[in-house]
Amino acid sequence: MAPSISSFSSRGPNPVTPDILKPNLTASGVDILAAWSPSAPPSEDFYPDTRTHVLDSKKHEDLEFAYGSGHINPLKAVNPSLIFDASEADHINFLCKQGYNSSILNIITGDNSSCGSTKPGKAWDLNYPSFSLQLEDGRAINAEFPRTVTDVGSTNSTYTISFYTPSDAITISVSPTTLSFSSIGEEKSFIVKVTGPRTSNQPITSGSVVLSDGSHVVRTPLVVYTYFPRSISALPLGLRKN
Repeated sequence: MAPSISSFSSRGPNPVTPDILKPNLTASGVDILAAWSPSAPPSEDFYPDTRTHVLDSKKHEDLEFAYGSGHINPLKAVNPSLIFDASEADHINFLCKQGYNSSILNIITGDNSSCGSTKPGKAWDLNYPSFSLQLEDGRAINAEFPRTVTDVGSTNSTYTISFYTPSDAITISVSPTTLSFSSIGEEKSFIVKVTGPRTSNQPITSGSVVLSDGSHVVRTPLVVYTYFPRSISALPLGLRKN
């Protein structure tokens, strides 16, 4: 029953950067051929990564590793209300934490950007519209995700932040719990903290953080899972749960 993820569609987790949830989302179609004309309006006139239908996890045993944030809703993407806007500096900081040196970084950026440090680090502070927490087996759960949202909807709006997790193995907290905007383009920041006891064979645990002003709802998925050195590209089905 549609929407359904094809069996040959790529699955997560992200083998290169496990702190970034992949795939981003799902959309209709298989073997779609497309072209872009220089005279056509750019696709960023809309926000295709901010409005999706939540999929039924019971139909997809890979959960978010199959569909990311959900199935895209192109009509609502025109009016997303809030967006997670990552700047060039955000991405440079991300690449530096991935161990890129300045020479390789310059090839990507095309300028003289440099890294203050190439010491590997987590990508938790990249302003990404999802939360992915990979755990080493036997480690306690303790992570903070700073995020900033930009108001692109209306003036004088107040969003309440809530969260959901079906598991008592993790605890989610958000600070602050309300964000008030007075003008379009205004930015507000918050921090999502995920904690829990020392883990052993932690199953895939799905949750979400939701921002709502009463008429708009912005939902971002949160996934916690264990890293098994023998296989980062696939997790045993017996360890998966919603």
